Amino acid sequence: MHFLTVTSRHRLELSVAILLPCVALALQSRLWESVQPLAFVLFYPALVLSSWIGGRVGGTVAMLLSIGLVAWFFMAPTHSLLISEADDMGRVLSFAAIGLVIIYAHDRFKLSAEHYRNVTENINDVVWVLDADTLRLRYVSPSVLRQLGYSPEEIMAMPIEAALTPVLAERLRDFPAGREGLHNVITEEVAQTCKDGSSVWTEIVMSRVTNPRTGRVEIHGVSRDITERKQAEERLRHMAQHDALTDLPNRILFDEHLGVSLAAARRDRTTFGLMFIDLDRFKAVNDTMGHRIGDLLILAVGQRLRQAVRESDIPARIGGDEFIVLLRNLHHADDALLVAEKIRAKLSNSFMIENHTFSISASIGIALYPDHGADAIELARSADAAMYQAKAGGRNAIVLLPHGTGRPDESRHAPPS
Repeated sequence: MHFLTVTSRHRLELSVAILLPCVALALQSRLWESVQPLAFVLFYPALVLSSWIGGRVGGTVAMLLSIGLVAWFFMAPTHSLLISEADDMGRVLSFAAIGLVIIYAHDRFKLSAEHYRNVTENINDVVWVLDADTLRLRYVSPSVLRQLGYSPEEIMAMPIEAALTPVLAERLRDFPAGREGLHNVITEEVAQTCKDGSSVWTEIVMSRVTNPRTGRVEIHGVSRDITERKQAEERLRHMAQHDALTDLPNRILFDEHLGVSLAAARRDRTTFGLMFIDLDRFKAVNDTMGHRIGDLLILAVGQRLRQAVRESDIPARIGGDEFIVLLRNLHHADDALLVAEKIRAKLSNSFMIENHTFSISASIGIALYPDHGADAIELARSADAAMYQAKAGGRNAIVLLPHGTGRPDESRHAPPS
């Protein structure tokens, strides 16, 4: 019943598999006188080929049908399929036993090969084998088509720099010899370019092994798509370094940028500024309208702050209604005052939140490196002092401390426009 349900191609394969040993026996019977010392020199290779094409079913059927020809092959034709002599029966049984062993052994080999092929062809990971001497790929599993968009043949035809990455290619050239197997495994995370131009993050695990059959040194690798994991890590990193409401950098990320700017300024003897911003009259809005409206107002302030600063500046929210801006690439103190005035003007314009109009302003304090502090703590203290002086002076103001001091009573005001 199963034979009737197989495809036409499978029927053809079974037919060929069944006929091959029989044809080999018939041919050998014609050449018996010349090949008698090499009994079954044609039959057994044909049986191997038969089991390769038709599998265990084809090989077994071919074997059973061939037994009928054995009597004609071993003995003079009697036009009878009955085997009466014990010696002839022994030959037939030996013939059948050897054939069945061949079929069984070949079937086990095919089964093992099919298991390996099914694993490599159906997993998402890409399995590959690289010749350590030539750095040419000798095998790439079909899953590379899903991962990178290339067929195995296309990838294998590429130089290793294009198939993997230039950096990884250099790493493979310097792959340590000596210990092999689990004691000599390298794991790398790289961004690979797909056929359509996009990129995919992959984790590549490689080990250096010696092929027991050829004796050649090979590098066996598995490439796993970790793009989703990388994206999840990036989202977590972004959440840890940005304010949840405004998506501006938080104090953690801001401190990192401040440290980098401080090191660069010390090395290059340049100037940068630190700006503290505190919103005026925000508390009244938050208390009367509720935290939801207050949050929407803070969100709108963050958007205007982004619009007001230069591309090189880094604004951040450090909590509540307090913001801070890192002013990089300053050539003169007036550069800082220009940015501060733009921010003050932006925030002085009224805000429309859910059909409610709110008017707030900002008190801004500025400190410059190295005039107002030699490190991050001194600069923050100076900018904070300037901001509180702007608040004390009537709010909606900008204060830049005089050169070499952080004392509020010696600071000067930039009047609001």
